[in-house]
Amino acid sequence: MKLRIVSLLCAVILSASLLAGCGSAPSSSSDSAAEPQSTPAAETTPEPTPEPVVEETEEEEPAEIQLGSWGGQTYTNSWTGITFTLPDGWTPLTSEQILQIVGAGNDVVEEGLDLDSGSLSADTGGVDTYDFYAMRADGTAGFFCDIVNPAAAGTPSITPEEYLQQVSAVLQVMDGMTVSAEEPEETTFGPLSGVQLNMTTTADANGLTTAMSYFASEKDGYLLVYFLSASSQEGLDDVIGLIEQIGGTQNGL
Repeated sequence: MKLRIVSLLCAVILSASLLAGCGSAPSSSSDSAAEPQSTPAAETTPEPTPEPVVEETEEEEPAEIQLGSWGGQTYTNSWTGITFTLPDGWTPLTSEQILQIVGAGNDVVEEGLDLDSGSLSADTGGVDTYDFYAMRADGTAGFFCDIVNPAAAGTPSITPEEYLQQVSAVLQVMDGMTVSAEEPEETTFGPLSGVQLNMTTTADANGLTTAMSYFASEKDGYLLVYFLSASSQEGLDDVIGLIEQIGGTQNGL
């Protein structure tokens, strides 16, 4: 169970770690008795009860994830309903670069939680789909969206609030960092709304402090998890400006 929860949360946790430095139916019977007869009644064979007709229904297919696209520095996704333009000095990462971060982050999580080496994989097996991942060139700030499939992780009924509570709990027991976290709460910050979790992490090795905000909400059976982080004043200014200029319908966020 521990590994299942970690697998579900790993994509979000790893980025925080890196940016912080680290059937039969019963038969029916009649209660009425037969009236006595002067002559025996001929035995009759009851007709078999016809089997009930069961109409087959097709299982409802889960909604299809629709990823956004980049046009230069501008990102747009009509499914999630957001659009934004990255500040100067920011770069959208490729799928290959994201997987590299996932793999490196898994090493951090395995070590911090004392898991067997290699128990986590960069291939998340349908649990996580990365809609976008953007970082400041100097690595002091980041912004990404992880579309989480709780059913694929074996936790189909987990809520956004429960998810963020698990994020907070797992981070706080990891070795190598000191974590200060608020309780998740419903909120709206700029155009992002849902359940928000704010926290700061300080890497024990170098004292680097990172401010982080998570926004989680439900959409078509998935969890949309937006993650923003900054470990410098310049990065924080960029993140604030980035949030303020996010546009779109925000329907369901």
